[in-house]
Amino acid sequence: MTAREVVCEVIEDHHLYRNTAGEVTISGGEPLAQHEFCLEVLGACKEEGMRTAVETNLAWPWELVESILPFLDLLIFDIKFLDRAAHEHWTGAGNGRILENVRRLASTGKPLVARTPLVAGVNDLPEEIGRIADLLRLLPNLLYFQLVPYFSHPGKYESIGAENTASGFCAPEPWQIRALAAEARRRGVSVRSPTDVPA
Repeated sequence: MTAREVVCEVIEDHHLYRNTAGEVTISGGEPLAQHEFCLEVLGACKEEGMRTAVETNLAWPWELVESILPFLDLLIFDIKFLDRAAHEHWTGAGNGRILENVRRLASTGKPLVARTPLVAGVNDLPEEIGRIADLLRLLPNLLYFQLVPYFSHPGKYESIGAENTASGFCAPEPWQIRALAAEARRRGVSVRSPTDVPA
């Protein structure tokens, strides 16, 4: 699809987005892997008067991140680990660029939401979440920190003919997520997690 085709499809349901306090979020995959297309869609959405957001891993040159900011009302980003070695071990890549981009976002004034996908036995330690919270506390434009339990997508890998290398992963228990949220709040960060809602 072209960017214009995407936006035309969005426009058809625009009244629904307005009524639910949400509009257009470009997610993925990774939107910045298709940076120019992402920019085209965002620009066209803004021309139509829509609120926009992008969800990204921030593992991109600052120039790419900076270029989309004028077209955004909100930037949502993942931060999986603060520890470099752990990030390399579990993702296969370093997090230096991610952390540098997070620090640069502090001076942009752009509203931010940070997310950590929680995987049991991987990044569900209070110390790790606490270190992430210490960094996020320095962002004056952070709206909140969202703890997102890992969710398995059964059949997703098979449907595209890929090996499921994450088949052994699962989310922490609800009581663990509550403890992680409490640790982040203790460090001075506003937190949202699914355990905030009574079952």
